[in-house]
Amino acid sequence: MFLNGVDSLDRAINFYRMFVYLALPLLIVGCKEGRTLIPVTGKVTFEEKVVPNGKIVFLPSGGGRSARGSIQSDGTYQLSSFEHGDGIAPGTYKVTITAIEEPKIKQEASSGRNQETINGYAVDGVNTSQKPAKLKYIVPIEYSYESETPLTATVDDSTTEINFDLPVK
Repeated sequence: MFLNGVDSLDRAINFYRMFVYLALPLLIVGCKEGRTLIPVTGKVTFEEKVVPNGKIVFLPSGGGRSARGSIQSDGTYQLSSFEHGDGIAPGTYKVTITAIEEPKIKQEASSGRNQETINGYAVDGVNTSQKPAKLKYIVPIEYSYESETPLTATVDDSTTEINFDLPVK
């Protein structure tokens, strides 16, 4: 009888091991594949001119995962939620766009040497007399804030492209 008890315990342990090794990975893969993401691209313009850089963020109205993309030099973007370019879940979104002009900085190194500077600071560590550049927004700053942006978008199974031609605020 004692041997049967040990045998039953061994079978139970083996069953749980089999569950962990086989069923658990299937559950994890199943959860990931259960996500429905729609690949969405688009283009951002302001005053009929291409916005050459920046970030675009889709914030879900009812909570959930946001999606974001980098605006390329031709004004185009591709949305990502988990991995690069994987898309966005269907739903209604508030959209923010932040685009800042790259600062142009004079080279005024205190050491007198010719140096590269970024935001007024020498790359090689020697301070420059130039103060950090003031940020200049390519699109009005209001588009950068969730509480102020008027931009919205609805994504469904048929959505593949969402373009934004931003009016002057």
